[in-house]
Amino acid sequence: MMLALLFACTTEMRLTDGTWALWSATVDGQAVEQVPGVVLSVDVEGNEALFTLGSETLARPLFRFRDPADWIEDCPGNFSSQLLEAVDLEPEGGDLVLGDLTVTDPVLVVGCAPVKGEASGVSIRPGPVGDSNACAAGTCLDFEDPFDVASR
Repeated sequence: MMLALLFACTTEMRLTDGTWALWSATVDGQAVEQVPGVVLSVDVEGNEALFTLGSETLARPLFRFRDPADWIEDCPGNFSSQLLEAVDLEPEGGDLVLGDLTVTDPVLVVGCAPVKGEASGVSIRPGPVGDSNACAAGTCLDFEDPFDVASR
């Protein structure tokens, strides 16, 4: 019985308030060499994501918190994976434009946790599905704060 529990271990990663810097971006699966200096601040209770690019701030509502059945299973480990909360940023059909980068039907997805506890960041993936293969076509943005610089 204990062995069966090891093989079926999935950790749920939920969206929390935070501030992250745009760390990397891909367009149709290819890395973008120079990413703009974008900072993302999320206020879960306030239902808002704020993107700051230079002196411009773009607010997007956390439009729809998806049912856990529609979260994304990713971050495979030896005998486990992580179930990542997914949140639609705005009504279907709306694009997120940050400088030269455009994400169609943006879905905010909680990042993987390198160790149990807090996620390492968040990503913005194209919808409507926002699954783990969504970055093969479209624009994906990865926000992280590995050096705790975005919150300063």
